[in-house]
Amino acid sequence: MIIYFLLFLFPFFLDRLTKFLILHLGRYYSGSSNFFEVNRFLSIDLTFNRGISWSFFHSQNNYIFFIISFLILFILCLLLYQIKENIKSNKSILGEILIFSGGFSNFLDRIFYGGVIDFILVSYKNFSWPIFNLADGFITIGVFILLISNFKK
Repeated sequence: MIIYFLLFLFPFFLDRLTKFLILHLGRYYSGSSNFFEVNRFLSIDLTFNRGISWSFFHSQNNYIFFIISFLILFILCLLLYQIKENIKSNKSILGEILIFSGGFSNFLDRIFYGGVIDFILVSYKNFSWPIFNLADGFITIGVFILLISNFKK
Protein backbone atom coordinates (compact mmCIF):
# COMPACT_ATOMS: atom_id res chain seq x y z
CA MET A 1 0.00 0.00 0.00
CA ILE A 2 2.84 2.40 0.78
CA ILE A 3 4.31 1.86 -2.68
CA TYR A 4 0.97 2.63 -4.32
CA PHE A 5 0.55 5.73 -2.16
CA LEU A 6 4.01 6.93 -3.18
CA LEU A 7 3.19 6.08 -6.77
CA PHE A 8 0.22 8.43 -6.45
CA LEU A 9 2.19 11.18 -4.71
CA PHE A 10 5.23 11.33 -7.00
CA PRO A 11 3.37 12.12 -10.28
CA PHE A 12 0.89 14.32 -8.42
CA PHE A 13 3.55 16.51 -6.80
CA LEU A 14 5.72 16.56 -9.94
CA ASP A 15 2.75 17.84 -11.93
CA ARG A 16 1.82 20.39 -9.25
CA LEU A 17 5.43 21.62 -9.07
CA THR A 18 5.78 22.07 -12.83
CA LYS A 19 2.45 23.92 -13.02
CA PHE A 20 3.49 26.17 -10.14
CA LEU A 21 6.77 27.00 -11.88
CA ILE A 22 5.08 27.63 -15.22
CA LEU A 23 2.51 29.94 -13.65
CA HIS A 24 5.27 31.97 -12.03
CA LEU A 25 7.43 32.01 -15.17
CA GLY A 26 4.36 33.08 -17.15
CA ARG A 27 4.22 36.32 -15.18
CA TYR A 28 7.61 37.31 -16.56
CA TYR A 29 7.05 36.18 -20.14
CA SER A 30 3.39 37.13 -20.63
CA GLY A 31 2.41 38.53 -23.99
CA SER A 32 4.34 35.91 -25.93
CA SER A 33 2.50 32.92 -27.37
CA ASN A 34 5.51 30.65 -26.82
CA PHE A 35 7.14 32.22 -23.84
CA PHE A 36 10.02 29.75 -23.77
CA GLU A 37 11.39 27.74 -26.67
CA VAL A 38 13.41 24.74 -25.49
CA ASN A 39 14.37 23.69 -29.02
CA ARG A 40 12.72 23.67 -32.44
CA PHE A 41 10.44 20.79 -31.38
CA LEU A 42 9.54 21.74 -27.81
CA SER A 43 8.16 24.98 -26.38
CA ILE A 44 6.54 26.08 -23.16
CA ASP A 45 3.23 27.79 -23.88
CA LEU A 46 0.90 28.51 -20.96
CA THR A 47 -2.80 27.96 -21.63
CA PHE A 48 -5.89 27.05 -19.59
CA ASN A 49 -7.98 24.20 -20.96
CA ARG A 50 -11.64 24.36 -19.92
CA GLY A 51 -12.55 21.25 -21.91
CA ILE A 52 -11.17 17.74 -21.77
CA SER A 53 -8.11 16.19 -23.43
CA TRP A 54 -6.78 18.13 -26.41
CA SER A 55 -9.28 20.92 -25.64
CA PHE A 56 -12.28 18.91 -26.83
CA PHE A 57 -15.45 20.64 -25.64
CA HIS A 58 -13.45 23.73 -24.64
CA SER A 59 -15.93 26.49 -23.84
CA GLN A 60 -15.99 29.76 -21.96
CA ASN A 61 -19.58 28.93 -20.99
CA ASN A 62 -19.60 28.25 -17.24
CA TYR A 63 -22.49 25.76 -17.45
CA ILE A 64 -20.60 23.58 -19.93
CA PHE A 65 -17.46 23.87 -17.80
CA PHE A 66 -19.43 22.83 -14.70
CA ILE A 67 -21.01 19.83 -16.48
CA ILE A 68 -17.64 18.64 -17.80
CA SER A 69 -16.04 19.14 -14.37
CA PHE A 70 -18.85 17.21 -12.68
CA LEU A 71 -18.46 14.33 -15.18
CA ILE A 72 -14.71 14.26 -14.53
CA LEU A 73 -15.33 14.17 -10.77
CA PHE A 74 -17.78 11.31 -11.27
CA ILE A 75 -15.22 9.38 -13.33
CA LEU A 76 -12.55 9.99 -10.67
CA CYS A 77 -14.92 8.59 -8.03
CA LEU A 78 -15.58 5.51 -10.17
CA LEU A 79 -11.85 5.07 -10.66
CA LEU A 80 -11.24 5.34 -6.92
CA TYR A 81 -13.89 2.66 -6.35
CA GLN A 82 -12.18 0.46 -9.00
CA ILE A 83 -8.84 0.95 -7.24
CA LYS A 84 -10.39 -0.09 -3.92
CA GLU A 85 -11.94 -3.22 -5.47
CA ASN A 86 -8.69 -4.18 -7.21
CA ILE A 87 -6.81 -3.82 -3.93
CA LYS A 88 -9.32 -6.16 -2.27
CA SER A 89 -8.80 -8.65 -5.12
CA ASN A 90 -5.02 -8.34 -4.84
CA LYS A 91 -4.77 -7.04 -8.43
CA SER A 92 -2.21 -4.56 -9.68
CA ILE A 93 -3.44 -0.97 -9.66
CA LEU A 94 -0.43 0.69 -11.31
CA GLY A 95 -2.37 1.99 -14.33
CA GLU A 96 -5.32 3.14 -12.27
CA ILE A 97 -3.08 4.98 -9.79
CA LEU A 98 -1.33 6.91 -12.58
CA ILE A 99 -4.66 7.84 -14.16
CA PHE A 100 -6.11 8.90 -10.81
CA SER A 101 -3.02 10.91 -9.86
CA GLY A 102 -3.01 12.87 -13.12
CA GLY A 103 -6.78 13.23 -13.21
CA PHE A 104 -6.95 14.48 -9.63
CA SER A 105 -4.22 17.05 -10.25
CA ASN A 106 -6.01 18.31 -13.36
CA PHE A 107 -9.30 18.42 -11.45
CA LEU A 108 -7.68 20.65 -8.81
CA ASP A 109 -6.69 23.04 -11.62
CA ARG A 110 -10.35 23.26 -12.63
CA ILE A 111 -11.31 24.20 -9.08
CA PHE A 112 -8.51 26.68 -8.35
CA TYR A 113 -7.79 28.18 -11.80
CA GLY A 114 -11.00 27.72 -13.78
CA GLY A 115 -9.25 25.44 -16.26
CA VAL A 116 -6.46 22.88 -16.55
CA ILE A 117 -2.98 24.38 -16.78
CA ASP A 118 -1.41 23.11 -20.00
CA PHE A 119 2.04 24.23 -21.09
CA ILE A 120 3.99 21.61 -23.10
CA LEU A 121 3.89 22.26 -26.84
CA VAL A 122 5.47 19.74 -29.20
CA SER A 123 5.67 20.80 -32.83
CA TYR A 124 7.55 20.26 -36.06
CA LYS A 125 7.23 22.65 -38.99
CA ASN A 126 3.45 22.98 -39.61
CA PHE A 127 2.49 20.09 -37.29
CA SER A 128 1.63 20.87 -33.70
CA TRP A 129 0.50 18.39 -31.05
CA PRO A 130 -2.18 19.76 -28.71
CA ILE A 131 -0.71 21.49 -25.65
CA PHE A 132 -0.59 19.23 -22.59
CA ASN A 133 0.91 18.88 -19.11
CA LEU A 134 2.68 16.18 -17.09
CA ALA A 135 -0.59 14.94 -15.59
CA ASP A 136 -1.85 14.22 -19.12
CA GLY A 137 1.31 12.20 -19.71
CA PHE A 138 0.75 10.17 -16.54
CA ILE A 139 -2.87 9.56 -17.52
CA THR A 140 -1.74 8.36 -20.96
CA ILE A 141 0.88 6.03 -19.46
CA GLY A 142 -1.76 4.65 -17.05
CA VAL A 143 -4.17 3.99 -19.93
CA PHE A 144 -1.43 2.17 -21.88
CA ILE A 145 -0.63 0.04 -18.84
CA LEU A 146 -4.30 -0.92 -18.51
CA LEU A 147 -4.58 -1.69 -22.23
CA ILE A 148 -1.45 -3.86 -22.19
CA SER A 149 -2.49 -5.71 -19.04
CA ASN A 150 -5.98 -6.36 -20.46
CA PHE A 151 -4.51 -7.40 -23.80
CA LYS A 152 -2.26 -9.95 -22.06
CA LYS A 153 -5.30 -11.46 -20.32
